[in-house]
Amino acid sequence: MNTIERHEFDLDRAQRNMDDSIQILHRRVHNIPDDVTKNMFSAAMAASAVKWFSTSDPLAQQPATRWAATMATDLYAGLFLGAATPPGTTITINIVNTPHTLNGAGPIRKATLDDWIQLFWFYALSRSPQSRRAIHALPEHHVIPTGRWPQHRIHRYRALTALDNNDPTWTDHLTAAQEAITNPGYVEPDEATLLEAPILAILATIATGDQTAFTTAVTAAVHAHHTYYTAHTHRSRDCAGYTSIPIAATCALATDHGLTLTVESDYLPTGLIHPGWYPTTTPN
Repeated sequence: MNTIERHEFDLDRAQRNMDDSIQILHRRVHNIPDDVTKNMFSAAMAASAVKWFSTSDPLAQQPATRWAATMATDLYAGLFLGAATPPGTTITINIVNTPHTLNGAGPIRKATLDDWIQLFWFYALSRSPQSRRAIHALPEHHVIPTGRWPQHRIHRYRALTALDNNDPTWTDHLTAAQEAITNPGYVEPDEATLLEAPILAILATIATGDQTAFTTAVTAAVHAHHTYYTAHTHRSRDCAGYTSIPIAATCALATDHGLTLTVESDYLPTGLIHPGWYPTTTPN
């Protein structure tokens, strides 16, 4: 096994934020709004809780971490399914094993590309049928409305949707994303090179089925993640740096396509990468 250590961080601060996250999520899970446009309907809060919980549970083995990941999975799905439902009609979704009736909102600003990629990462980790419906719920022109969207992210969106549909042209979109990211627009250069380009490299190994290339790509991605989050003090305090949901999600995709994860790191929540933690899935 190739083991990569996580960077140091403020444990006391992390513990305080973890305790706060537990209290907030417990209140929220009992008060899910009936409308995805309301502030309390926040998938991002649950996703952040996963990252805070990772400080003491890096491999995502504990119930609280998996509970928060389930909530993030279901809320992101609810956001997009609600946005795909016309106003004046309702839809029933499951949030942490409990059915909730949501009012349709129609396309909303939150249900666009940036949140779609978070939806997809949690879908890839959970293998949730509800999330699968959500990633395909809105047409591309709603997910990517007119505006300043980085071209490599648009191509990545097309690659991932095609991959999920078993469309062989997904590799063409992936190649286009890799070409576009060499000159990224509207994105900080080191974010593109250290956080996003390594994800595309992992995806490329799914197409080839090359186990050695997969291990190399994951190792490089984890090292790049470490480099990015230790470049500045404020980054080292960002909960997004304590675990990598994007790397974990692409590893989950790769293992579903027959590759084997042989890299160990506190940045990789292996308890979420392998099936079985989400309520509707079973272990391999």
